[in-house]
Amino acid sequence: MQNILAKIGAFFEAHVEKIVLIIAGILGLWLLMVFVVMSPNSVSYDNTSFSPGSIDTYVYEKKARFVQDELNQSSTASGTTYSSKLTSPIDVTDPVLDGFKTSLPEGFMGLLSCSINHIDSGVSRVRPVNETEIKADGRQYALPYVGRVTQVQIGHIRAAAYMPFEVVTDESDYQSVDHEVNDVDLVTVQARYDLASLRARFYDSFSGGSLNAEWRDERLAKPVFAAVNLQRREPLPDTTWSPWADVRHIATLPRSETYSLIENVSDLPAGGVRLRMIRLNEEAVRTNILQPPAYEMASTYEEWLPPEFHGKYVIERQKEISQKRREERESERKQRDTGSTRGRTRGGLTSQQGGRNSAMGTEGRRGRRGSTSGNDRNSMSGARNSRTGNDRNSRRGVRGGNARGGVEDMYAYDASMQGVGGMQKASPLDAVFQAFEEIRLSPMKDFDRLDEIVFWAHDDSMEPGKQYQYRIRLGVLNPVAGLGQVSQKDSDFKDQVILWSDFSTQTELVGIPQRLYFFANTFQEVSNAASIEVAKFDDGYWRSSIFSVKPGEVIGRPVEIELEEDKNDPMYSSRQMRPGGLFEPEPLLVDFTTNVVFVGAEKVNKWLGGKNLRSQVAYHMLCSVNGQDLQRVPIGAKNWPRDLFSAYGVIKKLQKEPIEDYRSFGSSRASSESSRYGAGGNMDIYGY
Repeated sequence: MQNILAKIGAFFEAHVEKIVLIIAGILGLWLLMVFVVMSPNSVSYDNTSFSPGSIDTYVYEKKARFVQDELNQSSTASGTTYSSKLTSPIDVTDPVLDGFKTSLPEGFMGLLSCSINHIDSGVSRVRPVNETEIKADGRQYALPYVGRVTQVQIGHIRAAAYMPFEVVTDESDYQSVDHEVNDVDLVTVQARYDLASLRARFYDSFSGGSLNAEWRDERLAKPVFAAVNLQRREPLPDTTWSPWADVRHIATLPRSETYSLIENVSDLPAGGVRLRMIRLNEEAVRTNILQPPAYEMASTYEEWLPPEFHGKYVIERQKEISQKRREERESERKQRDTGSTRGRTRGGLTSQQGGRNSAMGTEGRRGRRGSTSGNDRNSMSGARNSRTGNDRNSRRGVRGGNARGGVEDMYAYDASMQGVGGMQKASPLDAVFQAFEEIRLSPMKDFDRLDEIVFWAHDDSMEPGKQYQYRIRLGVLNPVAGLGQVSQKDSDFKDQVILWSDFSTQTELVGIPQRLYFFANTFQEVSNAASIEVAKFDDGYWRSSIFSVKPGEVIGRPVEIELEEDKNDPMYSSRQMRPGGLFEPEPLLVDFTTNVVFVGAEKVNKWLGGKNLRSQVAYHMLCSVNGQDLQRVPIGAKNWPRDLFSAYGVIKKLQKEPIEDYRSFGSSRASSESSRYGAGGNMDIYGY
C-alpha cells in the first residue's frame, strides 16, 4: 500500500506542472463559454430574455418594420411617400431648417460627415467693406466737430538712451527687443484735449434724439482715436520758413499698419473701417497712440517726463541734491571737529589731517573720479567706470551704479507706505511723479469716464545745430467712412478715415545744441601752430581734448582717454591684466575729428577803450570745412563771440560733474545730480 501511495505521489510530483496547466485550461474554457459565448447578461423585453446582441434584431423585426409599413401605407393613401429627415434631402424652406441658410442634401445625418458642408464656400474669410455692398437704409449722419487741442508745451532732453537694436513690432514691443546705448536728442510736444465735449458731440451725431430710432447706434457714438499728428518747420537763412512737415513716429512704437497714418478708405487694409475701429479701440493701442513711450534713459542724470513735469522734476531734484550735499558738508565739518579734538587729546591726527582724510572718504563715497588735465588724452574730467571696451554698442545692458553716495536711493519712495511705521512724507520730487501718474493712461482708469486727456508725441530726428517750431493735432476715426452714410453737408469727408482737430498754436523755437565744438585758444607765430580744444558729446557726457594744429592739418583726431577706476567698484573684476600685475581699464576711444582744415592765421588790430582808444594785436584763424568756403575764427577766449564763449562755459561746468555708470534698462525715476543740457543756439563753424 505504501508503495502504491509512493508511486502516486511520485507521479504527481513529476507531472504537477502539466496537471496545473490542464486545470487552468479547463477553467479558462468554462469562463469563455459561460461569460462570453453564453453571456449571463440578458435584457427582459416583451416577457422574454434577450442577449445584448439579439434584442436589436427582435426590435427591428417585430416593431420598427411594422411602424415603417404603417407609415408607408399611410403615405400611399395620402398620395405622398414618407422620407426620413435623417437621411433624405431637406429643402431650405422646410421649417425644421430654421436657422440654416442652405438645404441639407443628405439630411441631418449628412451633418455628421462634415459639420460645415452647409456653409457657402464662396464667401471669403474677410472681405473689405465696400460702399456698394452696404445697405444704407437712407441713413444720413452729420459728422461731429473734433474741436481743438489746448495748453501745448514742449521740452527737449539730451542724454544717452537705450535705443531698440531691432524693429519694434506688435509681437515684440520696445521692452522685449534688444537695445543699444546711443546719444539722443528727444523733443516732446504735449497738449490737452476736452474728451467730455467730444464724447457729447459724437453721441448727438450717431445716437442722439434727433435721429430716427433705427439709425441710432451706440457703437458709433463712442469716439475712437486714430492718430496724433506732429509737424515741424525750421527757419531758413533768408528769414522765411520751411514748409510744415510730418514727424515720423518714434522707434518705440511698432512698425505696423495699426499705427500707420491712413486717411483714405481706399488705403485701408482688409476689414475696412469697422475692423480698424475694433483694433484702434484696444487699450494698449490707444495708449500707444495718445501717450507713446519715450526711450529709457541710460544716463543717470536724466529722466524722461512730459514737458509739463520735466522742468519741475529738474528743479526739485536739484533742491534735494543740494540738501544732500549740505548734509555731507555738515557731516565732514563734524568729523573734522572730532578729529581735531582727538588729535589734541590723544596725540593723533591734526585738525588739518583729519579734515583731509574725511573729505577724501566722502569723495570716494560719491564715486568721483580724479580729474586729469594735459594734452590730448588727459583732458577729460573723470571717466565712466563700467566701460570695458572701445565700442559703445558693447555696453548694452550694463548695470546702474551707485556712484554718487546713494543719491539715487533718496528717490526710491513708495507712496503706499506714507505714514506707515514712521515713513517720511512724500518729498516735492515724489509729488512730481505722483502728478505724472495722475495723467497717465492705465488699465486702472476707465477711459470712458475721463473728461480730459493729456497726449504727446516725440521727435528724435532733429539735426544738431538747427532750430525747430512744432504744432500738433489729434485725429479721431470716422466710423462711417466709405459706408455712404454721411450727410450731404459733410460729403467731402465721406471717404476720409480720420477726422482731425484743429492744429495747436505753434510752439516757441527749440534749438538743438551741437554735439561737437572747437575752441581756438592760442597761436604761436614761431611754430606756426594753433592750440585748439575740441569738445564732443559722447555716450551722454561732454569730453574734450587739446590739439596742436599746423596749416593743412585737420582739427581733431580719435583719442584714447585713460579711465580711472575705484578698486572697490563691483566692476573691478572686468579689468584686464597689464604688465606688472596691475589691473587697468580699457581706454575709451573718442573721435574728436571735426572735418575742419586749419589753413593759417592772420594778424588783426583791434581798438579798445572809450575816449582813449588803444590798439591791440589779435589773431584770426583761417579754416575751411571740407575744403570749401574759407572762414575766419577769432583766437583767444576774450575774442570769441558771446554764444561760443557761453557754450564753452556750459561745457566746462558739465565736465566737473562725476561720470557714472549707465542706469539699468527699465529703472524708474532719476538717480543722479543736476540735469545736463548742451549749449544752445547755432554756432556757425564752431559747432558740428
